[in-house]
Amino acid sequence: MDEHNYLLQQKQQAEQWEAICKNCGACCGLAEHDPCENLRPSKTERGKYFCSDYTNRFGPHKTIHGKSFICVPIRDILNEFWPGDRKCAYKKNKDNTGFKK
Repeated sequence: MDEHNYLLQQKQQAEQWEAICKNCGACCGLAEHDPCENLRPSKTERGKYFCSDYTNRFGPHKTIHGKSFICVPIRDILNEFWPGDRKCAYKKNKDNTGFKK
């Protein structure tokens, strides 16, 4: 596979992975009532949320109440439990994401 096709395939896989998310906010602390300070409600879709600093989402952040935490890729916590994780589309589709227990 040449570099162009490889990069295209990587881009397509990333888009497919991102498309799984249903923007429930559970992995961002919404169910704990102390979400990430960057979590925002959608203005167009009720019950949907987005990260206002998505490009820089990984790494140290704070919740709206000031608690420090480290934001990690969802694949790093896919096999863990957190409040509201039953809403997470990645967890519901775990067998199709390639990240199994």
